[in-house]
Amino acid sequence: MTATLAPGLIRGRRDATSPRAALHRAEPRSRLGVALGGGGARGLAHIGVLQVLEEAGIAIGAIGGASMGAIVGGLFAADPDLLDDPPRLADLLSVAPGNPWRSGSWRQRASGLLDAVDYVEHDLFGMGRDSGARLEKRLDAIAAHRTIEELDVPFAATATDVMSGDVAVLRSGNLASALHASAALPGVFTPVAWGSRWLIDGGVVSNLPVRATRDLGADVVVGVSVTPPLAPIMPRTGVGLLLRLNALTAHRLQAEEFDEADVRLVVPIPREIGVFDFDQLDQLIAYGRSAALRALPEIEQAIKPARSASRPMPA
Repeated sequence: MTATLAPGLIRGRRDATSPRAALHRAEPRSRLGVALGGGGARGLAHIGVLQVLEEAGIAIGAIGGASMGAIVGGLFAADPDLLDDPPRLADLLSVAPGNPWRSGSWRQRASGLLDAVDYVEHDLFGMGRDSGARLEKRLDAIAAHRTIEELDVPFAATATDVMSGDVAVLRSGNLASALHASAALPGVFTPVAWGSRWLIDGGVVSNLPVRATRDLGADVVVGVSVTPPLAPIMPRTGVGLLLRLNALTAHRLQAEEFDEADVRLVVPIPREIGVFDFDQLDQLIAYGRSAALRALPEIEQAIKPARSASRPMPA
């Protein structure tokens, strides 16, 4: 584990000669790509997946991410030591959106009800509860103000163009701004201005960016899904039916892209852990580690042909 830091204290850029930095430059960039899917707090399980790959000595040559997958993957590309730094993770998660539908004592439920009223008000009559400015500022500090072009590992984040409905693949510009746009969950965060475009959560149209990861030059792509399977539940209201239709579309789009991955890694997370349960960090990392350890033989087998077929890139 790295040295403990006080909450809010952000260390500078990592040493380019560190063992971790050397690992990800040791082999051709096109070796292995990981596509990290969105899922709110459930996406924290990606940390455990990346930890296992590092411990196995597997160099990651490209990272694509959507929503929380983009945040975890982008910060890893900026500084892999973040994975072993609970204070910095806690500092980041302190500005994560809370669950407006809390359970517990009557005081907690009453407080949750007030939050829920505020949530509905902003969702129905506004563009979101939060501009995301605090989140982006915190991300920028942790990433040491890097641009995507400055990262050691090629990286792309997906977002959704509100006007056209197209996938926006963000491969340049300020890293924190790209992560903010990719994670701008509708109804929680307001849309993010990106040049002449307005962007929201990448999970709307590309929640598991296998194609974007392969376009970064990866020979083998591991797709990592933290999305629970659809529950066989019949909606009881019109609103419930609309939400169900949205979920059906999202699952179909993700399934189409997930099928294109060379290795499909599903992290089984209990349905009870929801998208706002950021307090389950340790448990979610453990779920990611367990799933990655089970998939490790398949991943190692998949990269063997790529190692023999790929030629080293010029220095």
